[in-house]
Amino acid sequence: MKKGDANVFWVLVFAVLALVVLLVLSVIFGKGITNVRQDFEGCTVRGGVCQSSCVEGKEFEFQKENICPLNADKKPQKCCVKLNG
Repeated sequence: MKKGDANVFWVLVFAVLALVVLLVLSVIFGKGITNVRQDFEGCTVRGGVCQSSCVEGKEFEFQKENICPLNADKKPQKCCVKLNG
């Protein structure tokens, strides 16, 4: 193998490795983003609002804290749904 051939070989090896790493990262982070989006939409479908806390007696609070995306302070929010009547 000539010197130029070896360089092409290593470039191809690193390109394939980079693609594999990107694929794995996209699967990991893509799944996480989808889960957050589904949970947030679930709150919206229930007529809820994502807040850090809910007022007792005026609003119903879902116990699952990670149903909404994190707030600006990186704290979990809850899906707060106003009670009818």
